[in-house]
Amino acid sequence: MKYLGDGLYDIDELTKKLGYANKQTFEQCLMSVGLVREIQDIAPKFVFHGGTATQFYLGEFQRASQDADIITTLKPHEIRKIIEEVEKDSDFKFSEKKIVAPVPLLAYNVSHESYASPGNFATVRLEITHSMEQDLYPYKLENATIFGQKVDDLITLNPGLLLPRKLLTFNFNNCGLAGKKLKNIGKLLCGLG
Repeated sequence: MKYLGDGLYDIDELTKKLGYANKQTFEQCLMSVGLVREIQDIAPKFVFHGGTATQFYLGEFQRASQDADIITTLKPHEIRKIIEEVEKDSDFKFSEKKIVAPVPLLAYNVSHESYASPGNFATVRLEITHSMEQDLYPYKLENATIFGQKVDDLITLNPGLLLPRKLLTFNFNNCGLAGKKLKNIGKLLCGLG
């Protein structure tokens, strides 16, 4: 699987090793990270935030998130041009979705050939928010891992802003996180103080 760089990963082996029940959900999370990497390679002004970005800071409490959230100061027409370029230069296919939101937001369903279910496509939702703030407080990840896979050079929202926004969004039943990790959630909460 090539979502996270040049290495090939066995999705079945990874889901079993890390205690995830649903390999499709797990694949969608890895796909989301790979998608953001492709976008940031072309446009570093895109800052990764939201549930999937949070996973880099959660250690053993990582959960599989099925979407990617990005914030940028670029205007919608500039965002669309970059998405066209990413689609041209990668194996990701984008389909823009019309949505009504209280903030300027572009939403896409993004598909890629599935590694968890050969012959099918995996799809994730990508939401790109246009921000009027000029300083988005970016933070460059170094020596980070997600589900045991090394990821460098992604730009996320500063963890001091990112984590408080998303900490209470854990939904362990939806993501298939093994119950054994739930008993250790106190360690995470205390470690953030």
